[in-house]
Amino acid sequence: MFFGQKQAEVEINDLLFDGEEVVGHYKLVQDFICLTSKRIIFVDKAITSNKRAIISIPYDNVESVEMERGKTFSIGHEFTIVTKKKDYDIHLAKDADPNDFYRTLSKHICA
Repeated sequence: MFFGQKQAEVEINDLLFDGEEVVGHYKLVQDFICLTSKRIIFVDKAITSNKRAIISIPYDNVESVEMERGKTFSIGHEFTIVTKKKDYDIHLAKDADPNDFYRTLSKHICA
């Protein structure tokens, strides 16, 4: 369980629609990302602002996922989610499991 996980679970549940289920959620450097049975819900707080963005990306809109490896002094695990309109840089916290995130996300994209 990560710091703020209970709050994240409440916030995630408020965003789900009927029949949608959480299949995984992961701590980011600033907030969290959730993988559901239908989409990616990415909640991010800008470092320099009190504003938070909630982004919903249906799996059908994801073209690819890039996982960066090899950075020794990184603050987290870096991913890029590429969609037709925009690329999203995701920074999982160091204690998050990058392989589980990649595997779960890839499974839903390729389904």
